Amino acid sequence: DHLSHIKGKVEAAYQIIMTLTGNTEFNEIEMEWIWILLDSCIQAIATYGGETWKPTKKEMAELNKIMDQIIKRVLITPVTTPREALYIETGLLDNEHIIKKNRINMQKRLNETQNNLLQKVRQEKTKGGWEETTEEVKIEMNVSDKDMEGKRDTVKTKVRKKIHEKFKTEVEKTSESKCSWSIVLK
Repeated sequence: DHLSHIKGKVEAAYQIIMTLTGNTEFNEIEMEWIWILLDSCIQAIATYGGETWKPTKKEMAELNKIMDQIIKRVLITPVTTPREALYIETGLLDNEHIIKKNRINMQKRLNETQNNLLQKVRQEKTKGGWEETTEEVKIEMNVSDKDMEGKRDTVKTKVRKKIHEKFKTEVEKTSESKCSWSIVLK
């Protein structure tokens, strides 16, 4: 149910973006701005609240598929275009990695909260709970405790850089095994 709502909202945002950028007043807009709009509007809609729940592999694949299809429509590429090519070309993160980035950044915000109730809830650290899952995500994304030190903006920058590095590595590795165009990357 949640995913179908996301699809509807993403489609509406996509239509608005395409209407605005297709407008004769904006017809000279550069593709970079399209990617900024997709990142700040569509991906924000698709990943809203994602840091608070743990999607299944099927749900995550569906979330990523939503963004993949939008990028293909913007670029007017065939539906068979490998997703790796899309993300290498655009420099965007997929929804899965955005959710992971948001989860880690949320942990930093929660570490700084003065709310006693939130602090008490977080101290419980239930097995398979939010804290444990977030620690697993940090390990997966190579984000250390040292990276989490400092002001919130500094931490956000470090986390964003680590997530982008990890995603780029994953995309390049996957693309090598999928298609011959990966030779171009080297």
